[in-house]
Amino acid sequence: MLLQVRERLLLVNALPPTGDFTTMRTMRQLREKLALTDEEQGALAFKVNPENGTATWDGTKDEGAEIDLTPSQIGAVVAVMTRLNDEKKLTEQHISLYEKVFPEKARE
Repeated sequence: MLLQVRERLLLVNALPPTGDFTTMRTMRQLREKLALTDEEQGALAFKVNPENGTATWDGTKDEGAEIDLTPSQIGAVVAVMTRLNDEKKLTEQHISLYEKVFPEKARE
């Protein structure tokens, strides 16, 4: 799945913080895959403000990254996006990610 930095950060922040052993192992692996590499951080001039935790980066250099997800990780992403939608907690920032997870919704 080709994901931009904003989509990766939104997804990491939406992952559940608790669950059973299998779920939490999947969440840990998913967080690791979504994390920016040192190379990406340097190329994008990625910085986190220590005072408020906000992240900034050079979006003009963000070509996205192909994140190879396992079936269980895809299921977790689908569950997260479904939960956000059902709870009406999606924001405008989630739209591109939601459409990548549910491409049929992009055509509606």
